[in-house]
Amino acid sequence: MKRITPLILMLCLIPLLAIPCGNEYGYTMEGERMYTRYFYLTPAMLEFDQDAIKDRISELSGLIKENPDAYEHWSDLAVNLMKQGEVDSAYRILAPLYREHPDEYNLNANLGTCYELMGELDSALKYISSGYELNPKSHASSEWIHVKILEAKIKEKSSPGWLKSNEIVTQQFLADMVERGSVRSANWKVNFNFQYQIRTRAPFTPAPNKVITNLLMTLAKFNEIHGVYENALMAYTYAMRFEGNRYAQRQISNKIKALNRERDAAGIKNLSDQFTRIMKLSELDPGILLMGLDSVAVELDSTQQYQTGLEDSLMLLNEQKEKELAALQAELDEKEETIKSEKDRLILYGLIFLSLLLIPLAIFIARNQMRKP
Repeated sequence: MKRITPLILMLCLIPLLAIPCGNEYGYTMEGERMYTRYFYLTPAMLEFDQDAIKDRISELSGLIKENPDAYEHWSDLAVNLMKQGEVDSAYRILAPLYREHPDEYNLNANLGTCYELMGELDSALKYISSGYELNPKSHASSEWIHVKILEAKIKEKSSPGWLKSNEIVTQQFLADMVERGSVRSANWKVNFNFQYQIRTRAPFTPAPNKVITNLLMTLAKFNEIHGVYENALMAYTYAMRFEGNRYAQRQISNKIKALNRERDAAGIKNLSDQFTRIMKLSELDPGILLMGLDSVAVELDSTQQYQTGLEDSLMLLNEQKEKELAALQAELDEKEETIKSEKDRLILYGLIFLSLLLIPLAIFIARNQMRKP
């Protein structure tokens, strides 16, 4: 494993130092103060800096020319190619490197990510799991979430719609984490681990994205129960951005409204300046703090109730029709397969029958030929 020099470490920390660390006392939904780490995403975290990546690839190409046997440089090159969307090129680099260094964590993790971007989920799970076993502390000890993500994506692939009705990381699993330690330490670990994984994935999988939406909804609910209002609000707000279904977006909006009403009922009034600065850095509309409370919004909700209800009904009807069409298509495919099988069977029977006719005829002709002088 290559060593990280102090200079490189400082360069890696610059983006983090430019933004508040986010460690303050937030409010639980009971109105009590809890030391926490604020969850947030800035616009710069949602996409790769392509100019910086091009510069890095140029730099790595020079290093490889100087030392072509250094697999570390090749692995780093593959990572940056993946960030450019050149997944096949990255795979052609990583696959032979892994065969030469199967116990190297970075190669397992990078090859697993490459397979995931290629859609080969079983292979991705194999190498990400292997990497996690080699170095469970990598990615700030958050790769257990990556393993669960791949397991969930495999289920979604075999059972479309699984992600809509199931959590990638269940609330019971997170509650067990709280039970094994203190609420404060579990709250910090869960928020930090989810934040790390979401920030890592977001540039590779921009909105809308079912996996990130699922993780954000889980994180929001966890903070409602075990964490703080601020993180629940942020997670729900980002979930609306990553959710691609308008009906589902309205459902999340209703959760934010309910969250704000519960906040006011608990007497939570003065949110920290640091939290409002983080909202500004994240380019979030401060109006989300008033959702469900503003009298004008309430009036609009009542006057537009019919329209919203109609849109929701049409959305549900459309989804229902899509399911019916899918079921009908599956039925037609099955019937077509049955007809094809029946046709093949009739052809086979015809060939057998024809053979039974031709064999005696051939014998008869052969005997006649033998009788001739």
